[in-house]
Amino acid sequence: MFGEKIIRYAQMDGPTYGSAIRAFQIDELTTTTYREHELPQSPILSATGKGWNAAGMHHIDPHQIKANEWIACVDGKTRIKVFDGKTGIDRMLRKLKKLVK
Repeated sequence: MFGEKIIRYAQMDGPTYGSAIRAFQIDELTTTTYREHELPQSPILSATGKGWNAAGMHHIDPHQIKANEWIACVDGKTRIKVFDGKTGIDRMLRKLKKLVK
C-alpha cells in the first residue's frame, strides 16, 4: 500500500525474462470485479547492464520506515556463472562475496 492506494508489482518478461518491474494501482477489488491501471512511473526498476541487476530482477518488496522514507528488498539477476558443477564450494563463495561488495 502507498497511502490509501494498493499497488501491485509485476515482473516484465519482454524483451528478456525479468528485464524490469512494472507498477499497477488497483482501482477496484471486490469478489466479482478487478480493475487496475499502470502507473506513469512504470517500469519502476529496470536491468542496468552491470552489477547486481545486470540482466534484470524478479521481485520488489517496498517498506515505509518513516514518513517519506522507504526501503525496498529487490532481487537481481546477473549473467555471471557462479557455480557450474566443476568448481569447488570455496571458489563459488569467493565469487558470491565479490558480487555482494
